[in-house]
Amino acid sequence: MKNSSIEEIMAAQNQPFKCASFSGGGAKGAIYSGAHEALSKGGILKGFEAVAGSSAGSLTAAMIATGISSEKYKQITKDTNLKGLLGEGFLINKDGKPLLELLRTTIRSNIADFLEQNDVIGLCNKRLQEIDQQKSALGSLSPSEQEESLKELTRQESVLQNIIDSGGKEVEEIRQKSLDPEGKILFGDLAVLRVIAPETFKDLLVTATRRDTGDLEIFDSRNTPDVEIAMACRASASIPIVFEPVKINGKEYVDGGYRDNIPLSYFDQDKETGPQDISDNPAEIQAAKKTGRTLALAFGSSMDDSANIAIYSAKEKIVDPSKLVKFLMDVVFKVLARVGGIFKYSEEENKTHEKLRENALNTVVLNTDDVGTLSFDKAQEKAEYLHIKGFMQTSRYLDNHDVVPIKDPNFELKDFLLKVYEDSQSKGTVQSWKDKVTGGKSEKLNVLLDFCKDGPWQNKTKEEVLTDAITVAATSRTSGMVTADTKTVKALVGALNDAFTPETVRLDFARTLGIDMQKDKRFDPSKTFSQNMAEFKFKDSDFKEFIKNKQATTARENPKSMSEKIKEQQAQNVSRAREI
Repeated sequence: MKNSSIEEIMAAQNQPFKCASFSGGGAKGAIYSGAHEALSKGGILKGFEAVAGSSAGSLTAAMIATGISSEKYKQITKDTNLKGLLGEGFLINKDGKPLLELLRTTIRSNIADFLEQNDVIGLCNKRLQEIDQQKSALGSLSPSEQEESLKELTRQESVLQNIIDSGGKEVEEIRQKSLDPEGKILFGDLAVLRVIAPETFKDLLVTATRRDTGDLEIFDSRNTPDVEIAMACRASASIPIVFEPVKINGKEYVDGGYRDNIPLSYFDQDKETGPQDISDNPAEIQAAKKTGRTLALAFGSSMDDSANIAIYSAKEKIVDPSKLVKFLMDVVFKVLARVGGIFKYSEEENKTHEKLRENALNTVVLNTDDVGTLSFDKAQEKAEYLHIKGFMQTSRYLDNHDVVPIKDPNFELKDFLLKVYEDSQSKGTVQSWKDKVTGGKSEKLNVLLDFCKDGPWQNKTKEEVLTDAITVAATSRTSGMVTADTKTVKALVGALNDAFTPETVRLDFARTLGIDMQKDKRFDPSKTFSQNMAEFKFKDSDFKEFIKNKQATTARENPKSMSEKIKEQQAQNVSRAREI
């Protein structure tokens, strides 16, 4: 195979994304609401033709395919008791009924809202005009491509004309199902809506695993038009042992991540649906990078913690005797899950890694901090953080790869403050706060996180916001007084001195702290400004001097205690967020 040139690969990266694949990850999937907001704000969602998902990723794929808004998705993630979605059951094999009902309700609501707000017949006529224009533009394609495209466009014309001729009867039936509390939306229903409004509705592909054979099953409009979307997603998310299997058309299914946790290989209509061979040949991988634009959102391998390995693993032999206990646990989990077929976790993990490598330039890697696959309680607790994190990481990817530029002038500062929040939390700052000082240990946590959102930046200068952030960081966990000795300030200093911290962020903090860049001995007049900023090291003393001056000003202008100021700040941030 001929190696792809740099120019060819770069040209491929300028092509729009047509498909998206969402990885499985259990409770980690709570981060997808933030990723969805970034894709929506960037206008990327409108261009998707198809979306695929496995396990938790299938839930997000279904939400996108049925046209959910970012606001609605975020609210659902925030308000839903994630652990409660598991349903009833004794310790293991929960029935998953709350998850299924949430999926059904949300899918119905998405479709009902769209049909309520739009004239279907008018949309059909508009689409027919668009198809005429698309047919006129087929001349630039090869004969085989022209034939295939013409065939598909003719099919869509037929669907649209039938809807018009019947007065929208087929769509009315879908609308009635969307309004019925017991209504079930099928893959075939979605295919109809997709033809009418392709910017809103997408082709959907969901993976699941046959329990009896261990084989991969694909649910989509071509293969399973009469299968309910919500039920297919429930099957795909059926983590062995955690959820009881799902029965569809007489067959039992478990988690799609068991066989393919990042479904990337199923969008080409010319390929037979099923697992595709993945090459480890560098030339083939390089060539693959320039052939398609499928955006992948993944959590590394997504099968990275001990719980997942135990659930999905069944090794044939033990190389390291020290892993005997681990191997026995793997076997126990496999037996309990009662999943058939020949399966080796290590082989599936390697395939997952190869897929990520093959699609590296088109992959958003999401980091959920300490939220693991089965950490439903923690995912619920950190829903707001995960949303912000998902938004930041996805926005960063879109900007780095010249897909959509970041328009928020405060993005770098928000991203930096998110890192400070993470660093301070990892050092146990938040957990050690006393209720009598802050009114609850979560209060400082929430205030710190608020600085990563839009609210605090409204109607304030950067220096004012950063001053507020420093004040909160410097509030003592024991006395409520402002001091540079807090662990959060130390985390702040460490983050500022990190080599990867942008120059603009360091400069904004230097200005806020009142550091005189003309007189400070840390600045070398013989070097450029950028060189000085890159080498500049912030110190605790910078914050001590700032705090000293701030305290003097505060004492004159407002004698309130710092704990009171924190409460006021939080109330202001919440109020602004609601207004926005």
